Amino acid sequence: MKRRDFGLIGIGLLIGLLAGVVVMSNDGLRDGLLGTAGLTPGAPPAYYLVDMGESRNWLTGTYAEQANDLSAAFDRITPLITTTNFGETVRAVEQDINLIVVNAYTALTGLAPANAAVPTPEPLPDPLLGSLSDGDVSTCLGLDENPYNVDGYALYLYIEIPSTQTQFVPETWERLSEPKDDDLFWQRLACQSLEQAQQPGRR
Repeated sequence: MKRRDFGLIGIGLLIGLLAGVVVMSNDGLRDGLLGTAGLTPGAPPAYYLVDMGESRNWLTGTYAEQANDLSAAFDRITPLITTTNFGETVRAVEQDINLIVVNAYTALTGLAPANAAVPTPEPLPDPLLGSLSDGDVSTCLGLDENPYNVDGYALYLYIEIPSTQTQFVPETWERLSEPKDDDLFWQRLACQSLEQAQQPGRR
């Protein structure tokens, strides 16, 4: 290969290297050429448990016009912690479970998911969270069946948000150090996220 060919290859490599530096250092140009997938990973998730009293106060305060319906839904799901016929009881309150879960999701995000199991409230509330761009948001209703709990079984809202959004949630919500799904005695009853809705059911 001639010396001139080596020189042209060297110049080409140098130009390519400089172009790559320019593209990667310019956010707008980089995103336009390469897209954003894989370049800005989502924030780690944060998990919260919210007891039924706190959940009721939050949702009835957020949806003043639907407060009576929501309060009644909380009352109707209470037998889930004592029933001896779980399947029959959960079927009887399926709509109430979904009403609570969907309204909690909408209160967090200000969004009406297209696949919600029940109609979303109108008008939509202002979102509790400041941004939805950092990771997944989901709301679940779950049953803690820990037999060693002196207070017996308990229902909770189980909430996942990006860790960048923790400053927006009430201090009274219990932040968990790990996902509740790893708990042997935890049973999800229904969940709502932007991608999918999970219907009530026993594991």
